[in-house]
Amino acid sequence: MRKKRLPVTETLYAVYLIATVLSLVIAYMDLEHPLFFKFVLGYIFFTFFLLLYTPIVTIINLKLFEWQEIRRSIVRFVIYFVVLSFINYGFNYLFKRESIDVLKIISVNIGLSFGITFFDYLFLNLKSKN
Repeated sequence: MRKKRLPVTETLYAVYLIATVLSLVIAYMDLEHPLFFKFVLGYIFFTFFLLLYTPIVTIINLKLFEWQEIRRSIVRFVIYFVVLSFINYGFNYLFKRESIDVLKIISVNIGLSFGITFFDYLFLNLKSKN
């Protein structure tokens, strides 16, 4: 299979990076103008759009790969999740014993493991078999 970069996804993330920097500047400088408020509001909607877009594109691109490669990625995902969960829980136990939030630990580690494991599937588009 020939792997081709997906320029739409790259463009969306480049725009998101620029919008993040601009939103941080607006928030840090405490700029109050209706245009800036609308920009930050649009940035928030754009963030939610990307939160939906990322898993959908990853799953669509994942369908195009062979089962052995997908299985290897799922095993890596589980290993990363377990290791990161133990590390996170261990550090929370050592430094914040009175307030360990297991749901927060699990949700952060699922997202981090998903991002580490399936990051390359997000930006690839398989066109033809060779």
